Amino acid sequence: TEKENSNYAIVKDFFDAAFDMIKAKKIGADIAVADYNTATDVLKKNSDKMNEYIRKEKAKKSPNQKKIANWSKIAANNDKVSEYITKKFASSEYSKCEYLIPAFKSNFDKNKSDKEWLKTVTGILSWKDCTDDEFYGQAAEALYKMDPSASAAFRLALFHLKKKNYTDAAKYFEKAYTQEENAEQKAEYYYYAAVVSYAQNKLSNARSLALKAAGLKEHYGKPYILIAKMYAGSANKCGTTKFEKQAVYWVAVDKLYKAKSIDPSVAEEANKLIGKYSSFFPSSEEGFMLTWTAGKTYTVGCWINESTKVRY
Repeated sequence: TEKENSNYAIVKDFFDAAFDMIKAKKIGADIAVADYNTATDVLKKNSDKMNEYIRKEKAKKSPNQKKIANWSKIAANNDKVSEYITKKFASSEYSKCEYLIPAFKSNFDKNKSDKEWLKTVTGILSWKDCTDDEFYGQAAEALYKMDPSASAAFRLALFHLKKKNYTDAAKYFEKAYTQEENAEQKAEYYYYAAVVSYAQNKLSNARSLALKAAGLKEHYGKPYILIAKMYAGSANKCGTTKFEKQAVYWVAVDKLYKAKSIDPSVAEEANKLIGKYSSFFPSSEEGFMLTWTAGKTYTVGCWINESTKVRY
C-alpha cells in the first residue's frame, strides 16, 4: 500500500510534525499514541519488506550484491528512524503510564499474535516503568510464550518483581541472564536477580549475583550499593554486642566508597548512605575500651565474613 511504501524520511517528518502538536497540546493522548503506532508500524513494515527482498535475492544462484547492499541500507535507516521516534515519543507527556496503558490495551486483541508489536509495547512500558499494570503482565506473558528469549524473560520478570511474586521473578531473571550473550545486558539481569534474592532474604546468593553483575560490566556501581544495603540491613543480626553490630556499618560503607569510585552516576546515593551509615559506627570510646584502635584490621563475621579497617 501507499502507507507501507512511505519513505522513512517522510515518516520522520510526519512524526516530527505530530510531536510539535503533542508539545503544543493540540492533540490528545489517543491521537498521539495512534500517530506513534502509525509511524513505527510503517517503518517496521518497510524494514520487513527490505529484509524479505534480501532473503529472496540471497536465495538466487547469482545474488545481486548491489541490490542487497541498498536494501540493507534502507532497512537500517528505517530501524534508526524508528528508534529516534520511540525516544522522542518517550520524552513526551503522553508517554506516561496513564496514557500508554489504555492506548496499547485497546489494540491488544488485534495485535496479540504480533511478536514485534508485543516487543514494542513491552519495551516502551518497561522503559516508562509501567510494569506493575496487569496489561503489561498480559503483554509480557504473550511475548514470552511466542519468543522465550532473554529480553522477553526479563520483561516478564519485571512484572513479577513489581507484583512481589519473587519466586516467578527469580525464575525469569535466571532465564534472562542464562540466555543473554551480551555482557553488559547480562550484568543488568544479574543485578535484578540479586534484588529479588535480597527481597527473599537469600543474602549470600544475592551478594553472589550482585558481584557477578559488577564483574561483567565496568563502572557499574549499583551492585555495590545493593550489597551495602544488605550489609547494613544485617547489622542487628551479625554480632552479639553493640560494638560488633555497629562494626557491620564499616563494611557497608566500604562498598559505598567502592560504588562511587567506579560509577559517578551513583555518587549522590552513595554519599547519602555513607552519611547515614557512618552515624552508626562504633564510638571511639567503645573501641578504646575493647583495644580496637583506628587503623587495625577488623573482620565482620556472620554471613558477611569480610575484613575492614577500624575507624571512628
